[in-house]
Amino acid sequence: MKVRYIISILMLHVSVSLPAQDNIMLKLPVSKLTGTVYYTPPEGNSEYLFLKDWVPGSIRLTNGDLYEGVQANYYVMGDELVIFHTRLKQLVRLDKEKVKEFSLETPEGNRDFIRIAAGSQPHFYEIVYEGNYSLLVFHYIFEQKNRPYHDKNGFLRHTRLIKKKRYFLYSAGEPRLAPLQENPRSLIQNFPGQQKELKKTLRTARLKGKKEEKFVKAFQVLDKAALITR
Repeated sequence: MKVRYIISILMLHVSVSLPAQDNIMLKLPVSKLTGTVYYTPPEGNSEYLFLKDWVPGSIRLTNGDLYEGVQANYYVMGDELVIFHTRLKQLVRLDKEKVKEFSLETPEGNRDFIRIAAGSQPHFYEIVYEGNYSLLVFHYIFEQKNRPYHDKNGFLRHTRLIKKKRYFLYSAGEPRLAPLQENPRSLIQNFPGQQKELKKTLRTARLKGKKEEKFVKAFQVLDKAALITR
C-alpha cells in the first residue's frame, strides 16, 4: 500500500549562502525521509540551484511512500535534492538512493525528475517529454574561465558558473538511456532500422523553435506517427 504524507513547511525567502561546515547526519522527524544537513559554499549561492526560489515539491521514495508539501530545490552542482527543514532552519540533502522521483511546483507547471542508475552512479534527470520513449535532461554546471572579476558577493573569481543541459532518449521498459546530440534529428540514430522513414517524417514536420522545443516536437511527431514504439 502506498502511503501519502503531507508536510507543512513554510516558504523560504532568504539567500542559501551559509558558512561551510561539516555535514551532520540527520533523520527527519517524519518517517523515512533521511539526509544530511547541507551548506552551500558562499561563492555558489543561487547559481548552484535549479530554481531561484524554494518551491513546494513532492517526493516519492523507492518504497512507494509519497511526501507532499515539502519546500525543495534541485542542487545542480552536486546533483542532489535539497529541502528546507523549517523546524531546524536547515537545508537538508536527502539520501539519493532512497529517492525514486520528485516534482517541483513552479508557476509555469511542474518540473518532474527521476533517478536513474546509469553507469557507476545514479543521477537525477528531468522528464521533459514522456511518451513511448521519454526525453530526459541532465542539468549540470560548467565552469568557464574568465578574466579575474569580483562577483556579487565580493569574491575575486576567474571562472563563471554556467548552467548546461545534456539530452537523453530513455525507455524504462528496456531499460535504455542513450545520449542525444545537439540536433533533435540525432534521435534517429537510435533506430537504425527506421532511419529513412524517420528522416522523412521529421523533414516534413519542419521543426522550429529553440533546441528543447524542437526536441519535444520531434518526439511528439514520431509518437503520433507511431514510428518509435517499444
